Amino acid sequence: MEAAKTLPRRLRNTFRPPEVHILARTAEKAEAAALLLYASHALIDSSVPAGTLVGWDPYRAIPVQRQEYLVWERANAYTVRPHSLRIQTGGVGDIVGLAARLSRRAAWTQAAFYYLVSVYLVNVDSMDLDPGVREAKYFRTPFLMHRIWEAQSLFAAFQVLESLDLTVKGATANRPSVVSKKWDPELREDLEQRLGAIGVKPDDTFLWAVRGAVAGLRPKLNERTTSTRPARWSVGNVRDENIPYVDAINRAQWLRSNVSAHRSKEHLPKLTALDTVNVQHLARLLLMSAVSFPWWQGRRDLQDRHPEKGDKSDMMGSTNRSQRKRQK
Repeated sequence: MEAAKTLPRRLRNTFRPPEVHILARTAEKAEAAALLLYASHALIDSSVPAGTLVGWDPYRAIPVQRQEYLVWERANAYTVRPHSLRIQTGGVGDIVGLAARLSRRAAWTQAAFYYLVSVYLVNVDSMDLDPGVREAKYFRTPFLMHRIWEAQSLFAAFQVLESLDLTVKGATANRPSVVSKKWDPELREDLEQRLGAIGVKPDDTFLWAVRGAVAGLRPKLNERTTSTRPARWSVGNVRDENIPYVDAINRAQWLRSNVSAHRSKEHLPKLTALDTVNVQHLARLLLMSAVSFPWWQGRRDLQDRHPEKGDKSDMMGSTNRSQRKRQK
């Protein structure tokens, strides 16, 4: 995809990729729209969009008028390379459509940028989550700096839930959300009502990826989980599990509060990239559900029609309704 506006002829290849035209009153507004397109692309791909170089390479708004372009080119001569203005993708329409929906509410736009920052800090390719690709040790780093990045990435991902108002409210040390594997009824009902407003039902489940033995932060997370069901492919060191959304949010909130924001000295050494990725995928799914993105909803409807194929898409944290369909 070319970077949001028509490029001068000398910067074009013989093959013309799709272009996105932005109509804006000012250059600043056009740049803001281009950044939102970048965040939208990250949400669809569940990773930082990769152009010629993998990494932070945001889209730029290029003026159409030749005179304006010459001024822009002089101002950006040392920050923009012609090859960086193109990126390969098959979903330009999806990217633009999602960006348009995200722009309707400030909270959605904010959530999208939080997600973009999160995957910029820690970006695990979805193929690495395939049960047969990586062992548990792949997601653990011996380097403190890497764990700090993972903690900050997790914090940014949880801010998506904050922006959507999808956090556990009212829980305190004297009134914990979960005690002996049972939720506080009022706290659970309140959270389920807010989830229901974006289309997530009480019996929908989220796939939480788990690798290796019950160690590290797993015991703490299990204390905040009321129900689990192993994924169809769970065997050996692959312990992926389906849990209620309220439990997934409760886990994410504990990780944010006790690893990223506070008590890092105690819990940071036990953090893994997989903990961060789980919160990223939870944030992504809830944001896509909140904006009612048609492509995303279509994927969820496909699972309803073909429950036997639903578990595979759960590798990215998708809603799993297969159990409910079997009961019917």
